[in-house]
Amino acid sequence: MTMGPEPRMRMLCRSARLGIYRYSRHACACASAGPSAGGGELARDAGLSYAALHAWITGIRSPRAGSLVQLAEGLESRADALRELAAQLRRAAERR
Repeated sequence: MTMGPEPRMRMLCRSARLGIYRYSRHACACASAGPSAGGGELARDAGLSYAALHAWITGIRSPRAGSLVQLAEGLESRADALRELAAQLRRAAERR
C-alpha cells in the first residue's frame, strides 16, 4: 500500500516533531533535574519560566523552535561561564 503525499507529509512532520521533542526533553533533563539543581537558574538564563522547562522535562509539553533557541542560548552562556571558571582554576593551579 502506498501513501499519498498528504499522509506522507503528516507522517514526516510528526517524525520531525517527535525528534525535536526527544532531543529537547533530553537536553532539558541533562541541563537540570529541578529548581534546586539549577533548573530555575537555567530557565532564568534562557529567559524562560521554570514551569515551561519542567513541562518539557516531564513530557507534558514540547517546546517551540524559538524556545529551543532560547534554551540553547542559556546553555551557551552557562558554558561560557564554566570555561572562564575552568581557566581561572588552571591559572590558580599553575601559581602553586
